[in-house]
Formats: sequence, structure tokens, C-alpha cells
Amino acid sequence: DWDDVILDLNTHAIQLANGEHGLDLKLEDINSWENVGKASVIKQYYQDERIYRMQTVTDEARNFIHELQKKGKVYIITAIAPQFMSLRAKQILTAFPDFPEQNIIMGFQKSLVHFDVTLDDGPHNILKSCAKYPVLMRRPWNESLSGILSVNHYGEFLQLIDQIKLRIISGFYRAGDRLPSVRDMASEAS
Repeated sequence: DWDDVILDLNTHAIQLANGEHGLDLKLEDINSWENVGKASVIKQYYQDERIYRMQTVTDEARNFIHELQKKGKVYIITAIAPQFMSLRAKQILTAFPDFPEQNIIMGFQKSLVHFDVTLDDGPHNILKSCAKYPVLMRRPWNESLSGILSVNHYGEFLQLIDQIKLRIISGFYRAGDRLPSVRDMASEAS
């Protein structure tokens, strides 16, 4: 996922809302995916081009993608309104000039894409995912979701990928084996 995994989106929506509405919102005020309550004002900025132009990729995010690419094939799947798709493609290719263009997927139906592992901050994307390992990037709006595999930062996700790969390389899993679900792996570990 791109927004609020690779780079901030809601932080910029809050910045705009605070400036234009005289508010004092913080990221922690977004306590659900639906942005209800006092944080609901930020929804309007998801259709505002300014928010996307404010986004910048941090060195930490760049390093994460580069490390991830060393471990396997990486795709960026991003839910973005059609009018902002060209801007998003430019963001990705500017931040990662060597990233394969054919590995950029744009659209809101992430559940239609089948991968071994996905990383997303949207609870709906994780709960509907077809991935063998759907992983939630913890953010204030998804803290109440439990019973799923989640990480708090890039380092934890990279460690998870290493654990999966180690089981494959060590022969614990053989070529062609169906990888177990997250629940099965958790029960094996206990």
C-alpha cells in the first residue's frame, strides 16, 4: 500500500484541516477507518490534489522498499481516485526510479489481487485480502482490530518476510507446498 504505509496521507489531511478550519486535530484523533467524529472533516481532503502534492517519501521508506526488493518481487498497489492516478505514478517513479512500472497497480479493489504477502493500513483491505499473509500496518485508525497479523514499523515487516523465507529455504516448506495461513503458523510457534 502507498498511502499511510509508504508515505503519509492523513497527516497532510489533518494539516490542511487544521489550517483551514482552525482545528487542533492530531493523527490519534482518527480512531476508525470511517473518520467519524471530530476527524470526519479530513475526508474532504482525499479529493483535494493539494494533499497528494504535499506527500514526500522519507529516506526510511526508500530504504524499506529497497530492502524489500532484495527479498523478493515487490508491487505497489494503491487506491487512488482516477483524476490523481498520473500524479501517483509520477510520485512512485520519482521516488523509486528503478521500480518496474509494470509492478504499479492502481485501483480500489485490492482484494482481487493474489499475492503471498500484503502490507496495508486499511482494515477492510486486510480482512478481504486473498493474500496468504495479509499484514496490517498499525495506525491509530486500526488499533481496535485484533486477531490478525500486524506490524508497527518497517523493521518488523522485514523480519516477518525473513521468517517466511527461512522456512522455505530450510526445507520446512518445499517448492510447490501451499504455505500455511498466519493462524497455522501461530499455532506451530506456540
